[in-house]
Amino acid sequence: MNQQNYITEFTDENKHISFNKLVDTLANSYIETKLNSDTKKNLKEEIEKEFRMVYQESCVNEF
Repeated sequence: MNQQNYITEFTDENKHISFNKLVDTLANSYIETKLNSDTKKNLKEEIEKEFRMVYQESCVNEF
C-alpha cells in the first residue's frame, strides 16, 4: 500500500496525521450528523476554544 493513500481529511500540510486533526474531524462528523443547529454552533465554539488552550499550553511547555 502506498503511503500517500492515507485519508486526506486527517493529514496536515506536511502529510502527517495529527491527533488534533483526527479528533476535530471525528467530532465534526458527529456534530453534523447528530445535533441540532444551536447545539452544533455552541459545541464547535467550545471545541475550538479548548484546542486553542491546549495548543497554547503545549507551546509554553516547550520552553
